[in-house]
Amino acid sequence: MSERTIYRDFETMEHAGFFIDRKDGFYRIDPEKQDRHSMKIFNVAEDNLVAEDGYYYRIEKKYDGVRKNPELSESLLIVKKLFRAIRLKKQVWVMDYRSTNSNSIYKRLVEPIEFSFEKQGVWAYEIASEKCKRFKISRIGDIIITNKEFVAQSKHLIPFTDIFNFSSACPIDTIILKLDFKAYYLFCEEFPDVSKLIKEKDYHILNVPVAAYEGIGRFVLGLIDHIEVIQSIEFKRYLRKMVAGLK
Repeated sequence: MSERTIYRDFETMEHAGFFIDRKDGFYRIDPEKQDRHSMKIFNVAEDNLVAEDGYYYRIEKKYDGVRKNPELSESLLIVKKLFRAIRLKKQVWVMDYRSTNSNSIYKRLVEPIEFSFEKQGVWAYEIASEKCKRFKISRIGDIIITNKEFVAQSKHLIPFTDIFNFSSACPIDTIILKLDFKAYYLFCEEFPDVSKLIKEKDYHILNVPVAAYEGIGRFVLGLIDHIEVIQSIEFKRYLRKMVAGLK
């Protein structure tokens, strides 16, 4: 092991919250001196955070990123709190939520229901609006678990969400696209649900229901020379309108 590797490991451990004493050429971890805020993340690893869908959100797999990224540590702690609230069926305050729709920052009282893909967001019933909404974990400042039990479980109705992360009560259309190799490669890179792709001779067919045209429209317009829209007529009209607006 090289000297550089050893120093890099020491630096990594300090990022994780350990205090390393350096004296007379010797190094030791002082168990009495630890950054409590940073060390909280190790408690998350002990819980494993098992979701109902069987997804294990293990800190060990993301360990290198966690100890070098304070924002990731905060996000994982938020996920832990949400898991607990869902399990106990307790209402929570979503603190300092940065909303792009209203362009504001405020808190919301919600009943968390379940996580979206890879725990990037959480579906929750908002008490004030009486609607189920998806809150992005990265935009949440903090989660405060209350002592209030769920009061609206009959209204915990999660809307349809398409592979482009748009939601609606039900699909508005089914789109069929023909993708060349470049479009196929970029699709697989950006979107995880490749089960919707059907392999043909030298191209792929994408057949997907969508909740809105914005997500899939953005994808098609970005690769306009590599994608052929087979269906639907309404989607083609949407694309023509978008292209006309760019002129």
